[in-house]
Amino acid sequence: MAKVKSCVECGVPLAVSRDHVWHENGVIAQAKNPDHRMVFFESENIDRVFQKIEEIIGISVERIVVESQRRSTREYLEKQFPLAVRRMLYFMQPGLIAKRMAGIANLYGYGHVELVEVRAGYLWRARKGEDYLVMTIKHPYSIYRYSGDNLGGMEAVTGRACSVTRERTGEDTYRLELTVGRHPVELEERLARRKYAYKEGSIRMERCPACGVPRGVARCRWDLENGTITDPDTGRRMALFGPASLEAAFGELESELGETIPDTVIEAQRRFVREAMRKGDWRAYTSSLEEILATRGLGMLAAFEADDRRLALTIQNPCLHLWVVGLVQGIFELETGHETSNREWSLAPDGDLTVTVSA
Repeated sequence: MAKVKSCVECGVPLAVSRDHVWHENGVIAQAKNPDHRMVFFESENIDRVFQKIEEIIGISVERIVVESQRRSTREYLEKQFPLAVRRMLYFMQPGLIAKRMAGIANLYGYGHVELVEVRAGYLWRARKGEDYLVMTIKHPYSIYRYSGDNLGGMEAVTGRACSVTRERTGEDTYRLELTVGRHPVELEERLARRKYAYKEGSIRMERCPACGVPRGVARCRWDLENGTITDPDTGRRMALFGPASLEAAFGELESELGETIPDTVIEAQRRFVREAMRKGDWRAYTSSLEEILATRGLGMLAAFEADDRRLALTIQNPCLHLWVVGLVQGIFELETGHETSNREWSLAPDGDLTVTVSA
């Protein structure tokens, strides 16, 4: 990939620090599009949580996740580039947007992406009268979401509905083929994206003096060759991505399968946490929970109480709240040694998330 400029102080790619703002109210937003919220979150649990949801409910959730991400990516690109600009890029500079998306994947921790069919230009090699694009991805942060990302990108550029097929070609390696043609989903009018309302905050985060990213981001290791980001404190993989499409997918699952889905998502996250985290993570989280939430863009800690029998907290400006509830419950059980626990949670009309876990 092309040489990437990084911060001389902390090593974070300047494209990441320049294009995103870590606000003092626990929100990460894109600098040029403040309404587009992002999170910097452990990525290994994305597809694993989807798999656990599928184990619990007994059916695949892939089509809903892919469709939700398709819409999110297409809407984002359509807002960034007017139709006339997208068409000009499509006809006059083939490959540009595809290469740009591959570069973003490497920077944001989505995996290592390579374009396969670029010889005749982006989406321009004719086969059976259709434009198409072929790429490979190694170490995808979420193969469901990345399939949707590329589907939305192709639709934004061509201005037409497209479809994607996927083949596993090796260990943690996939081949994606995107073609013009209607994709077999019927969710276009149903996937409602959550609109976030924010409260002001004054969270103090230690930041890199050169590029301004929080300390928790600055100390992560960017492997641009493999498209991965690693937290050295936990050894876990991180990624920078938008949460709205995930929450829309969870909402659609609830619409299709019933009101038990929120508890299913929370339970899937709780199980993942118990399998993937260590007991000591609890103390690491609780000792600097406000900064950890803010660094990840999950919101602003407003209240916190904990002992061996009970934990209660309130988060303002939350997102991915179902995952947060499962995270809190899982690490509470790990630390206290309880195999199970009781949980209660609620979202107030102003958006505040309240969680109580008890032994």
